[in-house]
Formats: sequence, C-alpha cells, structure tokens
Amino acid sequence: MNGISRTGILPVRCCIHVVRGPARCRSYCLDGVTIGGLARVTESLSGAYDFSCKIIVVMITTYLATSVLGKDPMKPMFTIFPREKSPARVIFRAAILLKLGLARAFEDNGFDVTLEQWGLLTSLRENEGIYQSALAEKTLKDRHNVTRILSLLEKAALVRRELHPTDKRRQRVFLTDKGKTVQAALLPVAIGVLGQAFDGLSQEDLVQMTRILGRIIENLLGSRPV
Repeated sequence: MNGISRTGILPVRCCIHVVRGPARCRSYCLDGVTIGGLARVTESLSGAYDFSCKIIVVMITTYLATSVLGKDPMKPMFTIFPREKSPARVIFRAAILLKLGLARAFEDNGFDVTLEQWGLLTSLRENEGIYQSALAEKTLKDRHNVTRILSLLEKAALVRRELHPTDKRRQRVFLTDKGKTVQAALLPVAIGVLGQAFDGLSQEDLVQMTRILGRIIENLLGSRPV
C-alpha cells in the first residue's frame, strides 16, 4: 500500500514478535497496514496464543504519499521506541517525579498546600483578578475542579472571590495578603526542586527542551475538542 488509506489513516510497516520462551520466537512482518488493522492483528494473535506469551511490536514507521510531500513515500516519518525509552514515557515519568518532588518539598518545609492549590496560587499571582472560568482554562482544569480547589483556598483565607457586578454567574478571583505571602514563601522551595531537576543541563538545553515541549503542548491543545 502506498500513500494515505481511504480511512485517512497512515499505513505502517512493522514486525510483530511473539515470544514464547527463551529460545522460541515467531515473527510476522506487515507492510502497508493501518494502525487500526495492526490493532486487530495483535488482538487476533493474543487470542491465538496463551497468556504466557509476549507480543512485541517493533519498528513501526509511517509513510506519506509522494503527492503529499514530494519525497520518497517509503521514507520513515518516525519510529516507535521500546517502551522504556519512549519519549512519551520519559515525559510522563519526569512529570510524575517533579510533582512528587514538589509535594515532598512543600511538606518538608511545613506548608499544607497541595500541588493543585500551588498551581492556582501561582496563576493568580500572575493574573490577579482573573475570572474563574478563565482560570480553569489557563490551568487546564475543569470548572468544577477549580471551584473545589478555590473553595479550599478561600476557607484557608488565601483567596477571595468577587461576583461580577452585572453577571452573577461570573466571579473574579484574587489572592489575599495571606495568599500572596504563602505563594511568595513557596516560590523558593519550588525553585530549589527545579534546580535539582535541571542539574547538569545548560541554558541551551533548557531552551531546546522548552521549545520541544511547547510544540507538543500546542499539538495536543490543537487536538482538544471545542
């Protein structure tokens, strides 16, 4: 198969290895199968072998038609890495460890503030008087979740909310003086954790990382349903 399939899904070339033991492995090579077709193949193989077998899909590459790129249609666009080296897994693992590090540092320094609350406090520091709906969008949280977090912060006297003068459904959110003090005290703690996380990285590394992660974020935000 060459080019984009009728379903609009790019075809792939891959090898599937069914490992049945230290010295028993059977391989299947597929060329021009769609991702959906690949899923059906692996599902069929899973049913054909017992649960002691491992089914490993390696070297998946996608191809675009010559008419789309004007290049060799068999030139690989990208490769799916082994799971432990997958870029997505590395990003996810780094994010989890960073969150755990921040939570531990806040607790060790005597602050009873969760990461979700810290995120909102920081956003409010940078966007004083922001509407609650805009705050939810800015922090990528649903409105109900933001309402819950703000209620806790309000109870702790860290934020205050003001109703819109003409539209009672809208609320602006502000940090209280206590909230500003807590946010300012948490900032060096967070910077310390980031310093540990970025140890050994040059300024150029950080700029490149920020650019790449920014592009990933843009791609994912672009795919979000409106």
